Amino acid sequence: MQHSDEPRVGVPGGIDLEALLADIRARRIDTADEVLAQLANLDGANPLVEQITDALESAMVEASDPSTRENAVIMLAAIDQSKATTACYRMFRRHRAGDGVAGRLRTHFTGDTDPTVEALVANLSECDRFHGVLTQWAIAEHGAAAVPHLHSALLSFPIPARQNTGHWFDDEDTKIRILHALEGIGPAAAPATPTLIALLQDAESYRSTCHAAEETLTGIGLPTTVEALIAHLRPSGSGDDESEKGEKLYAVLDTLLGMPREALAEAHGLDEALAELMIHSADWLHNMVRSVADKAGGRAD
Repeated sequence: MQHSDEPRVGVPGGIDLEALLADIRARRIDTADEVLAQLANLDGANPLVEQITDALESAMVEASDPSTRENAVIMLAAIDQSKATTACYRMFRRHRAGDGVAGRLRTHFTGDTDPTVEALVANLSECDRFHGVLTQWAIAEHGAAAVPHLHSALLSFPIPARQNTGHWFDDEDTKIRILHALEGIGPAAAPATPTLIALLQDAESYRSTCHAAEETLTGIGLPTTVEALIAHLRPSGSGDDESEKGEKLYAVLDTLLGMPREALAEAHGLDEALAELMIHSADWLHNMVRSVADKAGGRAD
């Protein structure tokens, strides 16, 4: 982590907030212990404190230098850990270069210097939101090597989910963290595709879990991902519940709409599946079918 060469100029009773704000905006971010200790005691009602947190969030997302982003996280967490958590999601989604920021930050905050992938995955069910976001992206930094462990962890939960277990919400929270880790890995997470589609369509899962499964599938974004989804566009038998079938089809179509254009264009069988849906699906799905067809460069009519 970077530290200033000289101590920060203070004012009687605490930090010179105006000078601190100017430094942060210039990407001179000091994580010396004495500064962090004072930040933790700042009055959140002070307008300058709000500007400082905004500047730190901007540094986390916008700074190109990994060390600057790390220091911004450490400083913001000292002021407001909840805001740091939210900003981490934006930061990690923007910077996916495998620069090890998540792993280093997790070590800084936990003292855990050399965790195995298995230990990191196991920890997902135990940590709070802030440590959870660091852990899930630290796992993602392991790339393809982490996929079997994450997939196995997902498969340990029943599909469809069981809402009467007494720990359903905690399970869903853990599943979402696993899904975000797979999303961060990207195309190398393709072996988990069938499980992701099952979660996408699971009416017993938390809505955010289904959304995370959708984001993970679009993060994988391969033509083979599209083809796996196409298999779930076929009209089901007449005995199926029409409302449930329509919701599952909508979830698949919405996921396809988020896929990279080139993946849609290269996938086999999409035009045929969409044309069949225009004939056999409910009218309220037709606009979505057309949107997918337009993005893929084909016609559904």
